Amino acid sequence: MIRHSEKEVLREVNRLKKRGHSNNGIKNKLRKQGLKQSLIDKGIKHHTNRHKHKKETIHKIFGKVESNSKVKYEERKAPELIIVFILFVLGLSILSVLLTSSPLCKDEGCFLEKSNDCENVIFYKKINNVLFSFHSNECTVIKRVERVDFSGEIGRLMKGKEMSCFYNKEEFDESLLDSLGGDLDKCSGEYKNVYISVINN
Repeated sequence: MIRHSEKEVLREVNRLKKRGHSNNGIKNKLRKQGLKQSLIDKGIKHHTNRHKHKKETIHKIFGKVESNSKVKYEERKAPELIIVFILFVLGLSILSVLLTSSPLCKDEGCFLEKSNDCENVIFYKKINNVLFSFHSNECTVIKRVERVDFSGEIGRLMKGKEMSCFYNKEEFDESLLDSLGGDLDKCSGEYKNVYISVINN
């Protein structure tokens, strides 16, 4: 148990510590007040041990608390890391698009040549007031209605519909490019269903 005189010394040590005094400064100040060196050392040691125990307890409960300067540095560094990460992801996205995007053919001859080789290629063509996109890749072509330049129920049913048609290499079905339908035996999809429904009515 700490004696009464030691409690008074400890109280004075705590007071001086709160004011920012160092251990040596406290020793000098208390010696000038006539206190024994052994009593001063006990008070400082008791204060140090209690403060250390309190700090360890806080660390166990809340984790280690960083200094203000380090926290401020981390706060400054965080936005920079976020920006670098965003730029990195954006770069990967652009690279992915460049690597996976299909080359666009501006004429039918280009599209037929690449399609017959089962290459990845896109072509747009307008047939009877309907704009189609043709996306061919690995001997399969997707025929999609991009725009319908007439009103009515048929146009509404056709818009946005597509069908997939497979073919053998060097045997692309050119009828798909020449009419609203084409040879549909090897095709499947919503557009095929709509087309058959329209021509049968």
